[in-house]
Amino acid sequence: MQRPEISVVTTLYNSSPFLKDFLQETIQAIHEIGFQSYEIILVNDGSPDNSLQLAIELKNTMFQNENIKIIDLSRNFGHHYAALCGFEHCSGHLVFFIDSDLEVSPSVLKVMYQKYIENKDKGVDVIYGYQSNRLGKWSEKYSAQLFWKLFNFLSNIQIPENILSERLMTRRYVDALLKMNDRNVFLGGMFYWVGFNQIGIDITRQKKREKSNYSLKRKISLFINAITSFSSYPLYLLFWIGTFMFFITSLIILFLIFRKILFPETILIGYTSITVLLLHIEGLIILVVSILGLYIAKLFNQSLERPRYIVKDIH
Repeated sequence: MQRPEISVVTTLYNSSPFLKDFLQETIQAIHEIGFQSYEIILVNDGSPDNSLQLAIELKNTMFQNENIKIIDLSRNFGHHYAALCGFEHCSGHLVFFIDSDLEVSPSVLKVMYQKYIENKDKGVDVIYGYQSNRLGKWSEKYSAQLFWKLFNFLSNIQIPENILSERLMTRRYVDALLKMNDRNVFLGGMFYWVGFNQIGIDITRQKKREKSNYSLKRKISLFINAITSFSSYPLYLLFWIGTFMFFITSLIILFLIFRKILFPETILIGYTSITVLLLHIEGLIILVVSILGLYIAKLFNQSLERPRYIVKDIH
C-alpha cells in the first residue's frame, strides 16, 4: 500500500464545538499546498461529549471523505497517550500533529511546510511551533515559565520554553519516537530526547474558547511525571540534602554534648530546639521517602508492560 504524502493527527476531547471548522480548515490547507494523497486521523480520547458521533457523521455525510480515519479509545487515557496512538496508526511520509481546539489554525501547516521545504536539504526533520508571547492570565504565564525552567534545570535534556503541540515531522523522526517504550508518557520530553534537527517557528495562538481541561492538579501531576520520567537529578539532590542535614545535626549533637559538660544546669533550656529539630528531620525523611516512592512507582508501572492505550473501534 502506498504511503500518503501527509498524515494529520489530532485528538478529540470535548471537541464537538470545533470539529466541523477544524476539518474544513485542515482539508483546505492540504489542498492549497497541493498534496495529492493524505489522511486525517482523529483519536477520540474517551470524550464525554458527542465528539465521536459528530466525527463519524461529518466523515460519512458532510465531507464524505474516505481519507478521514477515526480511532475510538476504550476510555480516556490522556492527551499524550492519545497522540501517541495517532502516531502509531498514521503512515504518511510527513506527519502533522495539531490540537483540534482551533487555538492554532490548521492553516499553520502551510507555513510549517514552507519552512520544511526551505530547510530540507539541511536535514531538518521537525518544524515545531512556540509562543514568543504566551496568552492567558498572569498565573498561567508564570506557572508555564516556572514549569519549563524547573524541567530544564532538573532534566538532562533541554526543551525550548513555551512550545506548542503543533509540529510537522518526517517519517524517520516519528519512527524513532515510536521506538521509545515508555509507559510513563511525556511527549514534551520524548520529542527532544530522540534528537534530530528541529527548527522552531513563532506562532500566534488564539484566545481559549473554552475553559482549559488542565486543572491545577493535572498540571502538577504533569510536572511530576515529566521530571521523574526524564531526570534522576532529584535523587542526587536528596543525597546532598541528606549529607548536609547529617553534617548540621552532627554539629548540633557535638554542641549539646559540650554544653552538657560545661553547663549541665542549662541542658533543659534546649529541649524545645531539639523537639523542633526532630520534627524537621522527620519531615525531611517523609519527603525523601515520597520522592523515592515516585521513582519506584515509575519502575512498577514500566514493569507491568500494560498497553499504553486500548483501541475500541476504528471507523
